[in-house]
Amino acid sequence: MLSRFQRLTAARSLVALARVGGCKETVRNSTPIEPPSAWGGWRLHERNVAWDFARNFAASAQPHQDEVDEINELFAQAREEIKDARDDSETVYFDEAVEESRKLVTEVLDKWNALLGKLDDEPKAKLQRSMGLKIEQLKAEFDEVSKLHA
Repeated sequence: MLSRFQRLTAARSLVALARVGGCKETVRNSTPIEPPSAWGGWRLHERNVAWDFARNFAASAQPHQDEVDEINELFAQAREEIKDARDDSETVYFDEAVEESRKLVTEVLDKWNALLGKLDDEPKAKLQRSMGLKIEQLKAEFDEVSKLHA
């Protein structure tokens, strides 16, 4: 992953390319790059370009981001099913709700473990720091509901 300095250097290079062109350009979903005004307007545009470049680079630098997004989506669905099962604990729908939540929790855990298995040590540790507590929370919530079921 590039450091902040490297990202800013790359953004400044993009600004320099725009200067050479001498015209208004747009860098991938960013603020227009305009020639500097008399008061030195380049700084404002360099910051905008640097921010947009860093944001776009960060999105493309995470090759497993789609899988993380899918896990987060399934996580939200599983928590919703667990909540529904908890609400249905005194009804005839409780067994179905627990079974549905069990399927989703199992799917989340399977995808989580598969993703961790693909990653090297450093990205794996970073991912565990960012999402590990959520996964543990999901397990604990499901255990609580499954105890009601027993």
